[in-house]
Amino acid sequence: MLETIAGFLSPKPRLLALAAGAAVLAVLLAVAGVRCVLLSASLKAEQAAHAATAERGLRALAELRAEHADENTVRALAVADAERTARRKLEEETARANTLATELMQTRTRLADARRELSRRIATHAAQDIAVAGPVFGPDFVRLYNEAISLAPATGAGGGPLPEDAAAAGTGATAHAAPGADAGLLRAAPGIAGAATVSGADILAHIRDYGGRCQALEAQVNALINFAEAP
Repeated sequence: MLETIAGFLSPKPRLLALAAGAAVLAVLLAVAGVRCVLLSASLKAEQAAHAATAERGLRALAELRAEHADENTVRALAVADAERTARRKLEEETARANTLATELMQTRTRLADARRELSRRIATHAAQDIAVAGPVFGPDFVRLYNEAISLAPATGAGGGPLPEDAAAAGTGATAHAAPGADAGLLRAAPGIAGAATVSGADILAHIRDYGGRCQALEAQVNALINFAEAP
């Protein structure tokens, strides 16, 4: 009887042990499952954070590239605008210089025409002087004349020795006879030089050349002033 009861009761501890083991295993599996779920959630969160960070980085990089592109565009536009402005100013300055050069050339042509006309009239006057034995002027007059227009050094109030010829009274310039209407007249620029005496025609020839030279220099100076003072 006792053996029967013992035999009947003996499996229960094993069942209890098995049940306990199963319960522990279930708990462990549950814990492992929860852990896996948590790990999976953490991994997904990390992946999402990484993706968000990467997206922000790409967006920032795109913005930086766009900013640099805008800066390069602005710089290129500024350079192009400066080049256009410089080119326009150069074209304007070139056109203005060409206009002044043309005006100066026209002035020189006008002065040359005036000189030819004066030469013709001086030749006519010289012929009349010869016909009526017009006045002549000696070397002292020549020297004083050249001193008066600053083409010979002054000799002081007391004067100096008279030159042997008019070449010494002038500035040392050699006389040259001009063709055409100037034939027979003394070359007057820069000072009267040549024979020991000069006539009224010689003085007119000198004034003709000297005045033309002054007008040509004045035209050049005015052209340079206009070019320099233009805005």
